[in-house]
Amino acid sequence: MASVLLLLSGCKYDNDWLTPDVKSMIFFGSALDYERTVIPGEGLQFGIGPALAGVLANKKDWTVDLKILKDLSILPDNRMLLPDNYYNSSELGGNIRVTIPKGKYFDFFYVKLDSAQFLSDANTMTGSSKLYALPVKIVGTSADTINTARDQVLIGVKYQAATEGWYLHETSINSETGTTNEKSFAEADNVCWRMTTRGPFTVRVASPITSTATAGLQFDITVQGTTVVFGAQVDDQPLVEPISGQANSYDPATRDFQLNFQYVNPDDNDRVYKVSTKLTFRNRVVDGINQPRAHLVY
Repeated sequence: MASVLLLLSGCKYDNDWLTPDVKSMIFFGSALDYERTVIPGEGLQFGIGPALAGVLANKKDWTVDLKILKDLSILPDNRMLLPDNYYNSSELGGNIRVTIPKGKYFDFFYVKLDSAQFLSDANTMTGSSKLYALPVKIVGTSADTINTARDQVLIGVKYQAATEGWYLHETSINSETGTTNEKSFAEADNVCWRMTTRGPFTVRVASPITSTATAGLQFDITVQGTTVVFGAQVDDQPLVEPISGQANSYDPATRDFQLNFQYVNPDDNDRVYKVSTKLTFRNRVVDGINQPRAHLVY
């Protein structure tokens, strides 16, 4: 018993192992090559920022200096350096200081895109084979060290029209042979109307491939507030025109459309089809993230 007591009395509790001697470190916590999508009408800016590691609790502010690189040699073949006049380059032209505040483990600086320059370039639209990008490097910090394996990031930037997405529908198609009514509130993509970006406020509309009367039909519309304007004829498609006296509209509050249009079907003895459809927004995907109706209806 005495030996046991001696052993216990000789043990000194030491919590040094709980707080090892680690160094504070700055790095990019995101993927080192990724894309950001902005939405015209929903803010043409995005954040870039470093992260802090190596501390169990952040009890002070840390400064991080970053720089936008102009070295074209580091860009992949499908990337182009974002031109200076496309963003707030005068503000971000030198060293960019970001402060990670006490209690936080990351912070950002913001790239603000010039709508006139950025949106007028076809290469900035989602789906383009080319992509503008900004290479950013961490060049200094008040922390102990920089993780040199994660000190540089390449951010591609593009835009997507706000109305891009998938739409449920209630549709009536009239022709001289009668009326066909179709509707779908199913989740399968192939029974939805699809809209894809063709410009800042223009989308290409494609009817569902399951439609018995309009399958394969495509046309362009431009949304101006609540007004819908039909575009020029799409190659290899019939000319789609609004029906005189019937309104076409978009509701920004619900993201839903009411479209009334007509076209001549060359595959059906040039028969005129008149279509009235209520399109109910289902979802869109931005940067790989699904944004359903509940998320986007304000």
